[in-house]
Amino acid sequence: MIQNASNASIINPNASIIVLTHGMSGSNIAMRVLVPAYMLQKLGYSVLLPDLRDHGLSGKSKNPDKESWGAEYHLDVLGAWDWAVAYKAGNDANKVGLMGNSMGGFVSAIAAGLESKVPGLFLDGAVYDPYMELLVDSLRPYLGPFAPVLTVPGWWLAEKILGISLRHQLPEKVEALGTRTQKCQVGMVYGKEDSLVQGAKKRYTDLFANNPAAAQRTVTFWPDGKCHGDAHVMASIQYPDEYEKKLDAFWSCVFNATKCVAVV
Repeated sequence: MIQNASNASIINPNASIIVLTHGMSGSNIAMRVLVPAYMLQKLGYSVLLPDLRDHGLSGKSKNPDKESWGAEYHLDVLGAWDWAVAYKAGNDANKVGLMGNSMGGFVSAIAAGLESKVPGLFLDGAVYDPYMELLVDSLRPYLGPFAPVLTVPGWWLAEKILGISLRHQLPEKVEALGTRTQKCQVGMVYGKEDSLVQGAKKRYTDLFANNPAAAQRTVTFWPDGKCHGDAHVMASIQYPDEYEKKLDAFWSCVFNATKCVAVV
């Protein structure tokens, strides 16, 4: 359960809301969420910035020093979304969307798959599968086609030591769950030089293409370059004007279907 969530000041109490979740080892005051949050407020939205369990000002769980990935964090996102719907959106689920970067995008994608009423999901450098992207893909240049096989024992041992299943939930397991009365609009941002998640970019693209009844990809952005040598989730800092335009196009489509225009 979310034990701390800072809500940005509300300019318009009737504004639609975006739950924006930070990445691994981050918090709701991390640069990578504060910059997009500022842009969203400029565009007239309210922004809820939750701290995942064991991060920021949230309380400690039974695994306080371990990143739990697909074991628990999606429940925190769902808790934040439920709270926003019930207490800020007048129980109108169509007024509350999800957004996240890196690990925050990963758990937001799981949450959107489990909750069929989420109207929109915006992913920035989102991980798709921690085993594949953080281990297999990173070692593939050295191990070649043997990487998936040779890394299995190490991953199994890591989960045994942690005592949790880091892949208990994955986007591919839950994206098509639930009976949707409408599609979930999807936006994606991936830096072309962000080697950490290039595999995730393709996996998400394939996932949404293979589930057209559940999701419609409306906005994509594949920027070039690095910022001080870092290409991971830096698009909002490197290309603020373009990034804000993507946010505007995407969330206008989510909350007002008459404004849906594919932006690539």
